[in-house]
Amino acid sequence: MKFRMLFFMFLAFSSIFANNLKLKSSAQIDKSNVYLSDLVELNSLDLSTRQEIAKILIMNIDKNVKFQNLSVQQINQILKKQNINNYFITGQLITIYPNNQIISTELIQSTVKDYLLKRFAIDELTEIELVKIPEIKIKDANYQLSIKNNSSQQLNGKMIIALQVKYPNMAPEEYPLNLKLYKTYTVYKLKNSKKMSERFVADDLELNYSRELISNQYNLSYEEILEKVAATYCPKGKILNTSDVKSEPLVRKTDYVVVNIIGKNFNMKYNAIAKNDAWLGEQVTLENPDTKRFFNAKVIDKNLVAIYLEEK
Repeated sequence: MKFRMLFFMFLAFSSIFANNLKLKSSAQIDKSNVYLSDLVELNSLDLSTRQEIAKILIMNIDKNVKFQNLSVQQINQILKKQNINNYFITGQLITIYPNNQIISTELIQSTVKDYLLKRFAIDELTEIELVKIPEIKIKDANYQLSIKNNSSQQLNGKMIIALQVKYPNMAPEEYPLNLKLYKTYTVYKLKNSKKMSERFVADDLELNYSRELISNQYNLSYEEILEKVAATYCPKGKILNTSDVKSEPLVRKTDYVVVNIIGKNFNMKYNAIAKNDAWLGEQVTLENPDTKRFFNAKVIDKNLVAIYLEEK
């Protein structure tokens, strides 16, 4: 009993006469050797004290662990075992982080997905591919990971966003991140090749599903396609998108059209044969079936063209 009392009295007196060092709450360690100077507040210490405690080895830390906790009692016991009595550590607990710790890929992926869900209301079936995920070293355990908001940014198959890492009392750090967003679309594949301006018919189309980068190009319904013609040559097997189709021409080659000749006090109509396809507002080449002469007119409606003798 007397021995225990003497022991506690010794601790009490040693803490009074020793230099009290305040324990940090956390520390980022670059090396495997952890010294006393890595664990305590240095601001109020003179140079000689800093140099001395920088030589006192406390422990070796495994670089593969995410963190390690060390209590003030453990540190004081380590000092005592080394017969170091001129320093006494105050505080409670320190969390030590090896400096090779980086923000996990899983956290970055979940942060990106949450952002896209809230910002663009993407559906759960949208596939998100992160291209070249940055390796972000953790500088302080108290950090927040977020995506920098860009109000003008639109949803696309290929996007660049900015990851933001925020630490207390520090400006946010930014890291660019490239994304690819995929979606499985209901598409129509051509069973037959189509020439430019050739109509699509039901027998040309085969229902299919295709994983593509997010795009409005694949928002084509079956009915829409049948109402349109090929905008360019489309080979057999091609998956149709909006750039492959265009509205059916108002005037088609070999159609008979009504030619309306319009003047100030003059209006005459007669029929002619179209020599090419033409859309609203375009010029079409026509042949007079009686004289076999060619001339041009402006398309104003379905199989209706006009020649203006003077400005309207």
